[in-house]
Amino acid sequence: MSRSQRFPGRLGLQQRVLPDYRAPFFDHLAEACEGGLSVFAGLPGPEEGIRPAGRLEVAEHRLARNLRLGGGTATVDLQPGIQAWLREWDPAALILEANPRYLSNRTALAWMHARRRPVLGWGLGAPPLSWPWDGLRRSYLSRFDALIAYSSLGGEQYRRQGLAAERVFVAPNAVSGPPPALPARKPRAAGPVRILFVGRLQARKRVDLLLRACGALSAPPELLIVGDGPERAALERLAQQAFPQARFLGERRGTELDELLSQADLFVLPGTGGITRVTDKRKVRRDHADFFCSTEEGLRGQKAVEWRLVDEVVAKSKWDEVIKARAMEIAARSDRPSDAKGIKLLPLERKISGDTITYPHVRIEIERERGIATVTARAPTRAAPLTLEAAHALGSFFWPLAVARELEDATLHLRFNEPAVGLLIFRTEGEAQAVLDHDAFLARNQNDWLMREVRHYVKRVLKRIDVTARSFVSLVEPGTCFAGTLAELLFASDRSLMLIGRREGDNRPPAAVMLGEANFGLYPMGNGLTRLQTRFLGEPESLERAKAKVGAVVEGKEALELGLVTFAYESFDWDDEIRVMLEERASYSPDALTAMEANIRFAGPETMETKIFGRLSAWQNWIFQRPNAIGAQGALKVYGSGVKPTFDRERV
Repeated sequence: MSRSQRFPGRLGLQQRVLPDYRAPFFDHLAEACEGGLSVFAGLPGPEEGIRPAGRLEVAEHRLARNLRLGGGTATVDLQPGIQAWLREWDPAALILEANPRYLSNRTALAWMHARRRPVLGWGLGAPPLSWPWDGLRRSYLSRFDALIAYSSLGGEQYRRQGLAAERVFVAPNAVSGPPPALPARKPRAAGPVRILFVGRLQARKRVDLLLRACGALSAPPELLIVGDGPERAALERLAQQAFPQARFLGERRGTELDELLSQADLFVLPGTGGITRVTDKRKVRRDHADFFCSTEEGLRGQKAVEWRLVDEVVAKSKWDEVIKARAMEIAARSDRPSDAKGIKLLPLERKISGDTITYPHVRIEIERERGIATVTARAPTRAAPLTLEAAHALGSFFWPLAVARELEDATLHLRFNEPAVGLLIFRTEGEAQAVLDHDAFLARNQNDWLMREVRHYVKRVLKRIDVTARSFVSLVEPGTCFAGTLAELLFASDRSLMLIGRREGDNRPPAAVMLGEANFGLYPMGNGLTRLQTRFLGEPESLERAKAKVGAVVEGKEALELGLVTFAYESFDWDDEIRVMLEERASYSPDALTAMEANIRFAGPETMETKIFGRLSAWQNWIFQRPNAIGAQGALKVYGSGVKPTFDRERV
């Protein structure tokens, strides 16, 4: 660390308590202070479940005495002796917790300012308070020379309290860097699904919901709860009623925790999140939503109904009865015949051999060194059914359902098991007319309950591709089958390349695209538009030209003129153009690609889905806090130096 990055004098830092997880940070901070660092902090109460730091290696820890007065919203804390500590340590600057309930901090502020020394506050932010508390807090915060927030939201809240922007700083909570390799999954004996929770056991983590959810499952999982906290005793009592199989393991760290994580099938983190879009989904009035989102205790009873946060309030004694009645009401609205029989979704036929994964209609070939996977979807090999009865009899072998299930499984496998594979190449094979015939059958029979469910399922699988944080490229070559439903893969891609004509010696028909009914309404995106409507946003004439080609064979140059593909190349340029494009894509930051793709995939109307799946990923601030941007070899660090950045290739 250079001298310009070090603090030249003594630094004092006050905390109500000193948890053990903050000790390494304070020691690191002490190394940056030429005069040293002294931390004035007390011990947590036994009911808080906070593990205190044993000792600091570099910084000095002065043990404070914590006194808590009052209760509820009127609670205040005192730390007698803070002025004596200041006189003895005599810091050149002081950092305090920016919480107006800590009354002793006012004494510390006065002591430092009497000696014309700066005081910095740090905290989570300043969410809305009612009168008079908001005014008291505003007066208290104005006495700090600067404030440090953990998040951009906290920083904005401090600025709303009247502090000048140059006096507010954001220092995001630090996280560990990514491991050099993913830990190996430890084999374990067959048994129920193992669910793992790791965290502090406090009310806002909502572990009670997790216990009740596990208790409601028909196939009980194995639930392991790691952590401690003030709610542990209450949660253990609840577990005896809701889910007695739950195991509370207390705190686990290091290799013990690694072992538990490696053997878990599912990691669950319940919490109080999910308030996003209450105005959209629940139609909560804006001012009501503002109050609800900034009130820790939330809303209950009839007011929650009046404000549209819930539909109904039900007495505990009538809970089961009302739930059953509401379920029957919803079922009665279905147009599915009462004597209709469902179909059985048979297990997928998936075979993994080295870097190849095969299904009956989908094949994946993985090139891990290049971070590329090629996904090939096949057209149906049998004719479309002639009757609804025949389609029902096919069950899960009905081609639109079968290929959608396989594409979904393939996408999820690559997302979760191959995080460093950042580019997926779509290819297709088979007879285009067979795809169009199946699409036409689905379109003709949309009023049938099963065909409707199949269509919606295909729609959801295509939406899953839309929101997948990977780059998608489609290659249209001789023998490919980008027709109807399979052409949606082409239009879901970030880029598409098409060969003009065919290669020398290749007797297959030239590369072509065929549009069908499926491309004009069967499978809308999250923005409510078809992929072609989104593609031709602001170009209605282009959409009409494309619609005029339904059922026609559209080859390279014409496909390019119609805007159905990004580029079309002659055979002598084909290999070089693909190579350059793939190498160029591989040189970009994976984080930047995720945000860029989310920004431009969801053009047109903003809906609930695009706000959640598009806007949040497209929000670019998260990129600039990641190691790929600000790490030692990140893009921003080496920009302009001529040095090539080093990226973590795993997509998030």
